[in-house]
Amino acid sequence: MLFATLAGLDHSRLLMSSIRQEGTTFALATLTRGAIEAYARAWWLIEDESNEEVLVRWLSAIAKELQSLERFAPNAPLKELRGRDSSPGDEREKALNDIERLTGSRRPRDIGYASLATALQSNFDSRARMNYSHLSGVAHGESLGINGFIGVDDVAHTYDIALPERWGMAFVSQAFSATAFTARKVLVLVGQDVGETHPCVIAHDEASTAIATIMARQRVAHGNAPRGQG
Repeated sequence: MLFATLAGLDHSRLLMSSIRQEGTTFALATLTRGAIEAYARAWWLIEDESNEEVLVRWLSAIAKELQSLERFAPNAPLKELRGRDSSPGDEREKALNDIERLTGSRRPRDIGYASLATALQSNFDSRARMNYSHLSGVAHGESLGINGFIGVDDVAHTYDIALPERWGMAFVSQAFSATAFTARKVLVLVGQDVGETHPCVIAHDEASTAIATIMARQRVAHGNAPRGQG
């Protein structure tokens, strides 16, 4: 959970610094997508209230990672803090054995990163599936994903590539919401009480108000067009 949260934070941090740089376009969607996917993994690991289910999910995530490693590098040594080496296959068997002891089955919980990301976004975004699909389309270089960044200069007979303001704000909003939602979950998990006067809470509220204000202005300007659509 900690590693996934840190990955989400780092993607979000880079998004926020990159969006202020001249000429950044397509990659901003990829950073947003990476942040959401990382946060979704953290959220999935902690959102269930059953300690046993949390453990099963953690073991399932480990089994999935080890399965991928075993497929491509079956002899890769896994270094342990105790100084021992083990193989991906051996460690995966241990994870499956633990899952069987907890559930009676050696079948791990299904981990689909796209479905997890959409499920996370659905907590704060009514168009979660559409918006995640758009982020993926841009990240994959699909024509329908990137054509909204491209305009035509009929005078100079050239193509112009730029970041539409409302797409930029959509990326910021999605990453910000995912960060805030997951951070609250993590703080509750570790028993950290952050009051209304805490600097982080004040900064969060100011950013949230600024984002909401800009996006409301955009909806008026564009006739309430759905986010993420050109």
